Amino acid sequence: MVIYSSTGIDNTIFEEAYRCNLNLVCAGNNKLRRKLEKRVDEKVETVRIISYPDKNEGIDKKTPGVTDTEYKVNEYIVNKKKDILVSANVAIYDNKKYDLKGLREILHVEGHELFHVLSSVIPGIMKDNINVFVDNDKVYYNALGYYCINSKEGFKKLGVMFCETLTDILTTVSLNSYNKDYNHMVDANTIFRKNYNTWKQYVSGYSFFTSLTRLAIAAFSNDPNADFDEMINNDNNIFFGRVKCRNGEFLIKNDFLYSYMADPMHVKREFEKIEGNGLYDTFLESIDAEFNKTIKTGHMNKKIIKLYMQVLTSFFNSKLDKYYSEGLFNLEDVIKLTNTFNEVWNEVQKEYGIFFSKNEIIELKNSFEKKQKKRIFLF
Repeated sequence: MVIYSSTGIDNTIFEEAYRCNLNLVCAGNNKLRRKLEKRVDEKVETVRIISYPDKNEGIDKKTPGVTDTEYKVNEYIVNKKKDILVSANVAIYDNKKYDLKGLREILHVEGHELFHVLSSVIPGIMKDNINVFVDNDKVYYNALGYYCINSKEGFKKLGVMFCETLTDILTTVSLNSYNKDYNHMVDANTIFRKNYNTWKQYVSGYSFFTSLTRLAIAAFSNDPNADFDEMINNDNNIFFGRVKCRNGEFLIKNDFLYSYMADPMHVKREFEKIEGNGLYDTFLESIDAEFNKTIKTGHMNKKIIKLYMQVLTSFFNSKLDKYYSEGLFNLEDVIKLTNTFNEVWNEVQKEYGIFFSKNEIIELKNSFEKKQKKRIFLF
């Protein structure tokens, strides 16, 4: 990895953002850290940190950084399940305001782009990861924390809203946990469960959507006792950790966080085990379409948010019912997971001004009743 920078820019800021990211991603796993640092050196060709926006690079004040990756997908790689990442390049616009506020903004931008790099590099070193799979003549592969599809209908990428907002959330967690200038201004549990306005941190163009992503993190949690601050303070990994269930089986603590970092298609598989084949693609298409509109207009359709909340609630309830009936969770586990989900769900409802009528709540409950034996309801 070669870093090119304009005159006067402090490369140590970039190195600090990298250190914080590695501390979070590789917590408790020095072997992974060594592999990852070597991998980044091999795959990231250049990092360009520039003082002023260069129109030709596509970087301006509205887009303070960009990560560009090249992937190679062919029949041999699909069959052999080889690493598909060829190279990555990072460009960052540095505003050179090195007061405390400016420093935090620069650290956030650089940390954000570095998380994109790490989520592109890590799948290639995971033993149990499937980089590419084919389903109904569609070729799926991971890229930058979301996943792409090549088919007869053409190319498309899915999960962009989740990818960008989770990248922002994780950057905030890593800096608050490991950077002295942030000095634990906000704890990890707050970042993962409360509205970003309570963080009092750098606000990016993606911050508006982070509550939606926090609800997904809660929906895909398999750890009834999840305490992110405790995990970080005790050097336990929030991405790759497993939880031992009541019947002795092990689950990934949080499918959503694991998926972003190691295998973007993992969360698709987990969702479709519950909701049915192909439905996660449809879900992401509707979210990303609204995300792209909102980035331009600044206004998000409340009907879409409401539908989003209903879909995740249905998935979450059905998953709990399945795991309860299979003996992975007991009633205490279900209640704990439900309480955490409800906490975030209420934050989303409050933030976006979403109102569920009594009849709508009854309808949600009734649709759930048809699927489950033990009735534990949200709201």
